[in-house]
Amino acid sequence: MENSIASCSSPRWTTGAGSGKANHPPGTPANPGLSSSDPVYGAIPLPLWGIHLPIEPIVPISSNVVGANPWESTVVTRVGEGHYSATISPSWNLAVAAQGGVVAAIAARAMEAELGTGQSLRSFHGVFARPVPVGPVEVEVGVIRSGRSISQVKASVRAVGADAGFTALAAFGLQRPGFSYTELEMPRVPPPEECGSFRDHPPPESGLPSEPVFEFWREVIEGRPALGHAPWDTSERGAAEVATWIKFEHLPADENSQFDQLALLVAADMMPSAVFEKVEPTECQWFAPSVDLTVHLVGLPTGPWILNHNRAHFANDGYASAEVALWDPHAPDGPTLLAWATQVMFFTQLK
Repeated sequence: MENSIASCSSPRWTTGAGSGKANHPPGTPANPGLSSSDPVYGAIPLPLWGIHLPIEPIVPISSNVVGANPWESTVVTRVGEGHYSATISPSWNLAVAAQGGVVAAIAARAMEAELGTGQSLRSFHGVFARPVPVGPVEVEVGVIRSGRSISQVKASVRAVGADAGFTALAAFGLQRPGFSYTELEMPRVPPPEECGSFRDHPPPESGLPSEPVFEFWREVIEGRPALGHAPWDTSERGAAEVATWIKFEHLPADENSQFDQLALLVAADMMPSAVFEKVEPTECQWFAPSVDLTVHLVGLPTGPWILNHNRAHFANDGYASAEVALWDPHAPDGPTLLAWATQVMFFTQLK
């Protein structure tokens, strides 16, 4: 889920059945204009210092329930045929629900476990029907087809007892003979060590909090804007385009201590920032929940930093369409594409 908030002072806030065996990695705002019962909910993209709003986060559990590493939230336990459970740490909380990327990762983890073929996730598409809060969740999985080289699976993640949440379809596949090229190019931006951090204190005139409001930006991911305007920058704006360096605070590792492919779902679910880069400051505050999330996964990073290159091509009728390309700048042969994603979001005003 990617929920982005912008205000008049911040045009961009984001610059075996029943075995019990664990499958390890291979909240309501005070403002009545939005609540956790809204029918569609996304995630929050790269907020600089969090949301300076009267929000009461949903935190029904203690962080120590799922361990110190937030990525442990993607561990799923089989509780029956096609049914799994997981617990999302409060570290993933963003406003009124968990970050959408981790909800997607939980769905994909349960899909992997139910499929059991060892095939890699290739394509993932999900829709946000109802907020999925941090805390215990249940996952329902169904294998549509298990093939020798390509398989299709569906899954739904929701709060325990809820009638809806996040529902996804995915394709898994083995490596096959074919062609190899990349038409996209990574933008030329300063390296992460030359960029300021979202964790840096903003200047006093910004009127923003001195540090990120949500644990997500302190304990899960560090963000460093490389392209785009700061929220307090009132200079003329151009394209609906931003780029942000992101680094996981804890390595999202599989059982071999290698980077977990499913973490790319988290890195991709950060898109409304490009819209707010384009839009001039307004008198009202806008909230941009996600309607859906589609990710094509094509690689794994070789170093700690990933570049999230975000562009929004269209906005009208209270909706916008955006895309993200995730890049590995550390690859021996030069920048390498890791994933490409798209998302539709809608806008609502916080009154």
